[in-house]
Amino acid sequence: MATLQTGRSPYFPPCFVRSAKHELFVLNGIDSPQRWNGLTASSQNMGIIAPTTACTIAGSGSGSITGTYTAYVRFLDAENIPSSLSPISNEITVASKGQIDYTSVPVSTNSRVTQRQIWRNTTGQSTTYYLDTTIADNVTTTATGTKTDTQL
Repeated sequence: MATLQTGRSPYFPPCFVRSAKHELFVLNGIDSPQRWNGLTASSQNMGIIAPTTACTIAGSGSGSITGTYTAYVRFLDAENIPSSLSPISNEITVASKGQIDYTSVPVSTNSRVTQRQIWRNTTGQSTTYYLDTTIADNVTTTATGTKTDTQL
């Protein structure tokens, strides 16, 4: 038998909603929303808390990456449920670099997080960000991106 969650406020009755993927969402407007997939022994928080710190970016090597860039990080769990984005990184301007180096990539304290994505803009704009690289763990704090603006 599954336990959806204990310790919820007894004064605010829960509402239950089933998703198209047959997940059960439990909400009451006061406690954190819960999600249960019907397969696990208990429910879990519906979302993933976003990174609270930004990564640091720099350019290195010789190549075709030229422009002014910033980046964001987000966490993902095993079901590819994403968090919101981190604060924005520092801004860099590079000319003819071979890669973008990401350091101080935040890690999550949430055991559900299995990977992190780094999103970078293309030069000349700061409203659309593209997936530059994925770190396939929740431990590594450095990464590199080698995509040019066209490849992003």
